[in-house]
Amino acid sequence: MTGRPVRNGKGTITGGVVAIIDIDEQHWAKVNLEEALSVKELLLREVNHRVKNSLQLVSSFLYLEALKLGSGLIAAARR
Repeated sequence: MTGRPVRNGKGTITGGVVAIIDIDEQHWAKVNLEEALSVKELLLREVNHRVKNSLQLVSSFLYLEALKLGSGLIAAARR
């Protein structure tokens, strides 16, 4: 709510103007936006976690295959 005096030509206050702005819609839009941002951040953390787990699994499989390949090459070299 804002208000301003209305003055005549001599500067004497003769009235006033008051403006009332309903910010309820803006408030709820902000609340909804903040909630959506929180959900987005949570989902992004979950996706990052799952991607890291998947990459760790691939890395472990590659390591195991490298060990198998390495032991196979050593056995072949001994023959």
